[in-house]
Amino acid sequence: MFTKNTGVNTCARLLEKYRLSPKPFQPEKMVFSGVGNRDVYNITAPFEDEGELVIAGRVEARDQEHSEVYFFVNRGGEWVPREGAPVFRLQDPFYTRIGKELVSAGCKSFPIRKRKIPSAGGRFFIGEKESPI
Repeated sequence: MFTKNTGVNTCARLLEKYRLSPKPFQPEKMVFSGVGNRDVYNITAPFEDEGELVIAGRVEARDQEHSEVYFFVNRGGEWVPREGAPVFRLQDPFYTRIGKELVSAGCKSFPIRKRKIPSAGGRFFIGEKESPI
């Protein structure tokens, strides 16, 4: 949904406009299982692969930043890791389609010795069929 830029607005005004605008969906809590006590967040929008809806999500323990990207499918109302799908040592998954190929990717953080701040870069995976999973 795009809105016309009508100049500078305050945060309060933008929040008011948002609250008064129609909402297209009813939100509901998604249940993820099969990853132990780790959290699942920064999920992608669902995409179709081989006739099935799939979601990629960042999975990690709350006390660390070493995350993995899992591909989840819905089984009986719960999102579980997709059998046979790869698990990538990445953060913040995203995807796009180029032609018939699904390109999945995520961020990879790594330390730089001379700087105390970790750096990050993207890692991309392209499948020959509709998906790399």
